[in-house]
Amino acid sequence: MKRIYFLISFLLVFSLVSGMFCDTSYATDYSMEKCRQMIKLGNEELSDKDVNAAKMYYRRAIQENPYCSDAWAKYDELMKVISKNEPVDWSKLQVQNEQKEEDDPFAVFE
Repeated sequence: MKRIYFLISFLLVFSLVSGMFCDTSYATDYSMEKCRQMIKLGNEELSDKDVNAAKMYYRRAIQENPYCSDAWAKYDELMKVISKNEPVDWSKLQVQNEQKEEDDPFAVFE
């Protein structure tokens, strides 16, 4: 019985120690980069006046990084324009620069 407890405690300690040294920043960096790519593609589609494709790209940007305020702002503004069921007024939809690094909530963890 003592051998089983020793074996379980050894495996538990080993898994905790090995988990501390794993690099988890790659997943965060990858999701931020994918989010930026999706926003860029959404901006390109918006400048080509394809609202549905832009909406899809902004939604995918939010799925990649739900903490990206730029993706939420662009998706929100696009949905406000679409929900009026009127012809799209292109002067209200401005393609702006991407999110700045200092506005990124994950920058603190890097």
